[in-house]
Amino acid sequence: MAAEAAGQDPGVEDSYRFGFHRFWSVLLVSVLVGLAVVGGLILFIIPGIWIGIRLSVSIQALVVEGRRPTEAMGRSWALVGGHWWHAFGTLIVAGLLTGLVNALITTPFNQTSWFLQAVVAAVATVITLPYGTLVGVLLYLDLRARKEQLTLERLRADLQESAT
Repeated sequence: MAAEAAGQDPGVEDSYRFGFHRFWSVLLVSVLVGLAVVGGLILFIIPGIWIGIRLSVSIQALVVEGRRPTEAMGRSWALVGGHWWHAFGTLIVAGLLTGLVNALITTPFNQTSWFLQAVVAAVATVITLPYGTLVGVLLYLDLRARKEQLTLERLRADLQESAT
């Protein structure tokens, strides 16, 4: 998505190569962000939400900018800083829309077998997951544009550096 926003048209092979190159880093960032959010939730609910929003574009920073996992988390923290309510509102609306679509797809199958319910839930996830990913990328790009006056040239350069 970020490559397309920068005017690039990566092929399927390039996309898979790029994705597999970053797999373990994305997994590590996901685990670290999850632990930070759980830690905040254990303290009380509000710190967990606050931490989760501040770290919400960590994976995008890791992939687009080619940062290390903890650097990507720090980058997300910095990007969301000063725009927490904007990020929160964006993610809440996206979450509500995703939940609504999931409910519309799965509700008619509530009185069926568990197997059919699982299949329908998987289909609903396949339909809504790309939307959630798209929202994350667009939020990341929006925050960079707000904070850094991001240009297409800078985005292209970041993507090229990250690909190596």
